[in-house]
Amino acid sequence: MNCIAKIAIWCLVISTPVGAMAKSFAVKTNGQWSSRIIVSGRQVIFRASTIDNSKTEAVALNFNRHPKKCTTQTITLNFALDKRAVRTFAKSNLFGKIRIDKHKVHNINYRMSTTKGSKFGYLYVTNFGRGQSILREMVRGNRMRFRLDSSKGKGYFFNFALRGYREASARARSLCFNFLKRKRKKQNKNDESYFNKSSSESSNKDYFL
Repeated sequence: MNCIAKIAIWCLVISTPVGAMAKSFAVKTNGQWSSRIIVSGRQVIFRASTIDNSKTEAVALNFNRHPKKCTTQTITLNFALDKRAVRTFAKSNLFGKIRIDKHKVHNINYRMSTTKGSKFGYLYVTNFGRGQSILREMVRGNRMRFRLDSSKGKGYFFNFALRGYREASARARSLCFNFLKRKRKKQNKNDESYFNKSSSESSNKDYFL
């Protein structure tokens, strides 16, 4: 894979709908998956990701965790647009299916969006039926397949390898909890140092910080 292709995939994986530039930290690869911390503006995401390279344009599958909700995962797919979006677009109440190997087919709901000027589109899985059942199948499975039905009746198919999912997901969860621990320690330290100040060291402004 050449350098330009690697950069394009990296941008795809860390892309978020938030307007601010996204930065990636603490990246680790497990099999076909990777885990990382993404900071975009004030938003922090702990993400496990993989790529479907079977298409002309790569599609990234992301399992996201957020601070204070480390045990809950949201599913998004990022896809590159042929050209920058000429308008902001959003459509909800769309339907699709997920199937892991030869397990049962799971029905899902999703919504799609992009913003004017963006190079990427975003798909959010808003309901994936028996979520815990799907996650258990993923841990033991080999491939995860999506069928997404569009409003025009055309089906889009995506295929993702699951080798490394278990490790990447566990690490994203660990990164999330570690982030919360460090944040609590920092807050406690700041509070303690504040109350250790003498009255003469505190200004009026300090009381409103």
